Amino acid sequence: MALRKLISDSAVYGMGDLLFKAIGFFTFPLIASYLSPAEYGTLEMVGTITGFLALLINCGVNNSVQRYYWDSETDEFERNNIVTSGLFIQVFFALILVTFSTTLFFFYPSILSEFNVSIPFFPVMCAILTAAFMQIVDFSQDIIRLYFKPKLFLFVSFLNKALVLSISVFVIVIFKKGVEDVLVFQTASYFILLPLVLFLIRKDLNLKFDKKWASKIFNFGYPFIFTSLAFYFFSAMDRWMIAKYSTIEEVGIYSVSFRFTTLIVFVSSAFGQAWSPYAIKIKTEHPEKYKEFYSNILSLLFFLMLVLGGGLSLFSGEIIGKLMSPVYFPAALPLAVLTFGIIFQATTQITAVGISLEKKTFLFTRVAWISCGTNFVLNFLLIPKYGALGSCWATLIAYMVLTFGYLFYSQKLHPLPINWMLLAKMAILGFAVLIISIITNSTVLRLDLFLIKTFVAGICVLLVWKDLPLNEIKNA
Repeated sequence: MALRKLISDSAVYGMGDLLFKAIGFFTFPLIASYLSPAEYGTLEMVGTITGFLALLINCGVNNSVQRYYWDSETDEFERNNIVTSGLFIQVFFALILVTFSTTLFFFYPSILSEFNVSIPFFPVMCAILTAAFMQIVDFSQDIIRLYFKPKLFLFVSFLNKALVLSISVFVIVIFKKGVEDVLVFQTASYFILLPLVLFLIRKDLNLKFDKKWASKIFNFGYPFIFTSLAFYFFSAMDRWMIAKYSTIEEVGIYSVSFRFTTLIVFVSSAFGQAWSPYAIKIKTEHPEKYKEFYSNILSLLFFLMLVLGGGLSLFSGEIIGKLMSPVYFPAALPLAVLTFGIIFQATTQITAVGISLEKKTFLFTRVAWISCGTNFVLNFLLIPKYGALGSCWATLIAYMVLTFGYLFYSQKLHPLPINWMLLAKMAILGFAVLIISIITNSTVLRLDLFLIKTFVAGICVLLVWKDLPLNEIKNA
């Protein structure tokens, strides 16, 4: 029953996320065609500032609320206090960080120019406000997900993503405006959406600030502040270091490659949205079987990500060649490499589960900073010579360090009966696909290469299919 519900919710999240990602995927080439690689790179750079502030405002509260909301020791009345206290904490951090960031950029506007980014103060201030509004909207969406109402979650998510995307398209494509106007209108869209999402979680909101729960939430979540910092530097340093040690045009090339990974990120995201509330509930309701279930789900998730990501990597050149203008053709080879980094990143949803169950959240920070350091060193070595492609290799290796690090500590703290031979087999076949993707990368659709790639993909799937724990998962 739990498996069927998990699959059902994943499917709902997946279909909705597919729609959003498809809209975003097919409109971003349109937006990019109206912007130069330098302008598109600038938009992405400002986006990293927004993401950075949103992660700090989050301060691990989302993770804490999800951890305790369905815990066996939490009653219905306490859930109200958990959500309300979590919201108060986020508003408090938002006020501090918005004030500090606005003051910093007002008195030191030259910070961005060090990275070849030129943008006035007011749009930057709007991006800062967007970070605060966006995080509170995301917090509310996560609470809706805890209600196990995926359709309502998708409705709110649709308003969120469709509103922001529509504004970007209209401002850039229809009204022929630039990056600065997009940032201003995005802030307005989040400001409009905020009252609605708070109304939808009103049953879990009250005027009481529970110090006990606030302390418990913060103590569990505060390591995620440092983890979030590591993940920010991990995800954003690529663009900043490319801008510093290469060119802003290469930032645009890298960003286009990253955008195309949306084709597989949506599956990982759909699973994660359904998985996180169920992971604790399954452990509570099935204490004798949950470990085997977790292990089998890891194998199946890795296989699915390899199928989708391997296919995208194999045909990255043809996809870029058909959907993008020639100025973005250099993004094809970086996409082939970056895709495999996203595959390994998707597996962290399972490989980190033991750390979360044992409440050793400081280990998230430790592993995240190790992988962040790996990414920094590799970017520093590879970007000056290889540009965006070098950064993609750095990302791939760093994500491998991340998921293997999580798995190492999870197995020490809360070991799972993992099928190591199956995972190793899939990893070897995956890297064989990556090598072939690089050798045969072409933005021109050729029948001979298409047949070779299709044959390789089919053989790899058949070699793994017979070893997948499908019956075990079905009978769980």
